[in-house]
Amino acid sequence: MLSKQSFIIGSVIVFFIALIIMERKSSIKIILRAFLTMIVLYFIYAKGVLNNVSIAFLSILVVFLVSIINILIKEGIHRKSFAELISVIITSLLTGVVILIICKITNTSVTYQDANLGNNTNIRGMEFSISVVCMLGIFMDIISRITLNLDEAKDKTEDISWKEQFKEGIVIGRQLISEKINMLFLIFVGITLLPICMYISNGYSLTEILNIDYIFFACLVAFIGNIGLIISVLVTSFFYSIFNRKKTAYKTTSENIIDGKRSLKL
Repeated sequence: MLSKQSFIIGSVIVFFIALIIMERKSSIKIILRAFLTMIVLYFIYAKGVLNNVSIAFLSILVVFLVSIINILIKEGIHRKSFAELISVIITSLLTGVVILIICKITNTSVTYQDANLGNNTNIRGMEFSISVVCMLGIFMDIISRITLNLDEAKDKTEDISWKEQFKEGIVIGRQLISEKINMLFLIFVGITLLPICMYISNGYSLTEILNIDYIFFACLVAFIGNIGLIISVLVTSFFYSIFNRKKTAYKTTSENIIDGKRSLKL
């Protein structure tokens, strides 16, 4: 009989083959980003937890490193990528801090139970860590899409101020977040579906189920995470417009008019 590891390895191989066929040269960057992300999570985060390093410090470090790896490899080094990087870090950490505060107020803790371990495992501050890691990929995706669309909007043949760029970012973000909000809800519904059904079959009421730490935490991440998605639109639009406040799509009013010709595109 094939082992479970064999199926995992086989799935990874098939995934890489399919990715290379579909993305061709672009697959190199995707694989590199995934590989480096796993390296950070294992050798920095997991090893740090085993060595009793502060969970808060490890989480912040992981958010910073994973964001740099994914954004700079994908986008390169320029104004857009720095605006994207700052937006991702701020939004992820802010969301994690809010969730951690609510967990402390409600005395909610995340535990892991496994018969092989013999007891419950509860690491202090893990709520913050789980929150930021879960939301990081979604925040990077939505923020990347907003900055990409803002860059495309700058191709218009008209001057655009930072205020106009900010407003444009809000409009773009409003169009993009609806699908992400629905996706986030479905992810956490999927995670909690089995235990919720089990609790219902054992006669628990909806109120009692929501008071169970695991269920409460999953719902909290889903709702606060969606609030974070909305905030990410504001944060991204602001930082993109600030980083690009001196650049216009195409100057229609030249500062140095020579022979009646307009300025070159920036």
